[in-house]
Amino acid sequence: MFTVVAMLAATVACCQHAFVLDTTFKTTIQSKYVNSIYSFSDGSLFISGSMKFPGDLSFRGSAKLFQNGVQDVAFPAFPYSTGGGSI
Repeated sequence: MFTVVAMLAATVACCQHAFVLDTTFKTTIQSKYVNSIYSFSDGSLFISGSMKFPGDLSFRGSAKLFQNGVQDVAFPAFPYSTGGGSI
């Protein structure tokens, strides 16, 4: 009986799939954290949390990043608009 349960548990438990790390993705977030990430169809990302980029005087709650991780400065800064929650 124990062997059957152990075998069943082993077949239900799954390991993480292998992935390839994109070493070209670099962001300039200098401080704090990201809570949520939303991926757009063009590969850009919308992130929420509490973060500071170079030149920011205060923390922002969200930002948009291009495919390579560079901040989209045309996207308006929303201080703590969605930070701390999920997208």
